[in-house]
Amino acid sequence: MREFDFIARLRACAGDHETGLDLSDDAARYAPPAGCDLVLSTDAMQRGRHFRETDAPEIVARRVVAAAVSDLIAKGARPQGCLMSFARHPEWDDPWLEAFVVAFAAALKSFGLSLWGGDTIDGFGQIGLTVIGIVTAGKMVPRKGAQIGDDVYVTGTIGSAFLGLHGRADPVLDLYSDPAPPLGFAPALIDHASAALDISDGLAIDLDRICELSQVAMQIDVEAVPLCSAGEAYITDHSVANLIAGGDDYQVAFTAAPAHRAYFDAQAVQADIRLTRIGRVTAIKNNAQADFKMAAGGDLELTRRGFQHF
Repeated sequence: MREFDFIARLRACAGDHETGLDLSDDAARYAPPAGCDLVLSTDAMQRGRHFRETDAPEIVARRVVAAAVSDLIAKGARPQGCLMSFARHPEWDDPWLEAFVVAFAAALKSFGLSLWGGDTIDGFGQIGLTVIGIVTAGKMVPRKGAQIGDDVYVTGTIGSAFLGLHGRADPVLDLYSDPAPPLGFAPALIDHASAALDISDGLAIDLDRICELSQVAMQIDVEAVPLCSAGEAYITDHSVANLIAGGDDYQVAFTAAPAHRAYFDAQAVQADIRLTRIGRVTAIKNNAQADFKMAAGGDLELTRRGFQHF
């Protein structure tokens, strides 16, 4: 399959032909609705680093889209379009590319995204996605802003992708192969979340980022961290620290004042997502980081707090 054959197949993902210009140009044009800000984010995935060399093209496509769109969701933004940079690996033959396009189109559709453009080159298996979303002007939820006394929440479950990567996926859903960022919950964050981010590199290291930027600390109840059934089984023989630092969850961690508990509980029901309050924001004692407290007393030992790219 030649480059332009691949691009022709990607036109199935183009959506609004006026915005993406039917992938026939080197650029796209987009006029956001009145009263909205643009929210933009970029994620890149490398074969053998962010997905396995043996992963099926369907898995690669779903992971690429989920990793990028989860950033928009954590900002309270509504996804609109994306630009893709695609470096074809020598082992990605025509059937691989065909399967990738089909799964990529389905993943984009599930999050309300259209492909607006990008670039295709011969390379070593790297795919980057720049996503564009919109949010009411001035309402994007930043990482910085957590206040002492705030509750700390997470959506979904923690460690499920780690389990899938290591062959111990939940029998209901493998969240490594098919991540599920909580798209329907994004609007709930806008008015009452004080800080938020997506959990991509690991719960501990990502909560640390909120702490560092907000100049606060957190006390997290280890037993409150939500696990899937496979996760509950895993910690009978292994440390829960592996799940907390595992990464690739693509869920949302956020902080909010206790006065909004009923609001967030109701919004979670409406969005049909699992929402768990796992701790609270505190003043800094030693470091601006999240401390994971065991029920029996003392801190959970975390030899690593999450994934670092370099």
